[in-house]
Amino acid sequence: MLISKHSNDYLTEQELMEMADIMSSAFINHANFQIMIKSTDRRKKALYHLFYMMYKVINKKGYIYVLNEDVPIGYITFMDAYDPHQISMKRVIKTKGLSHFIRFIFALKVHEIFQFLRYMRTYNSYHQKLNHEMTIHLYSTGIKESHRGKGLLSKAFKETVIYFKDAGYQRMILETSDATNIPIYQALGFTLKEQIKLIKSDQLIYFFEFTI
Repeated sequence: MLISKHSNDYLTEQELMEMADIMSSAFINHANFQIMIKSTDRRKKALYHLFYMMYKVINKKGYIYVLNEDVPIGYITFMDAYDPHQISMKRVIKTKGLSHFIRFIFALKVHEIFQFLRYMRTYNSYHQKLNHEMTIHLYSTGIKESHRGKGLLSKAFKETVIYFKDAGYQRMILETSDATNIPIYQALGFTLKEQIKLIKSDQLIYFFEFTI
């Protein structure tokens, strides 16, 4: 099931809460967040509020593919890459996600906040130099641990490619800071376009592109 910004069939607050819980668990061991937040408990808390904030915006301004097996078991999220606002603070406030952003920040230590800001500066500078016309941005994918290894996300991804191709999109982009994801995205047909090292960190961001 794909929920689109073009419809009024948005996820409810309860559904967004469940989504944030599933996705924060899916990303708990992601290298990017392990580097940024050493404590597992704080990482889970921070990710829950970060994703809740993001998904409140994507719920209204983007696309959410929900994998269902009687109940939701995973998600893939997208936004138009050429949308200049993306997940802006104005949109966070408008979708009532500001409290989650504040809780995310308070879950971090000072040096972790600076690490997050360095990541976002590198991320934004890369995207600002590109022409994203007719490009869809894959923001996140995640599935419950009990359902991994069954090819469900791969099948769902292929369905979204068909959807966006029919909608006139020509490219799909994504990025990751977890090197273990590189062969997974390459197997799906993505090409690694660039890798950029963060300032004052050994962390790398890998940027991918897929021709639809």
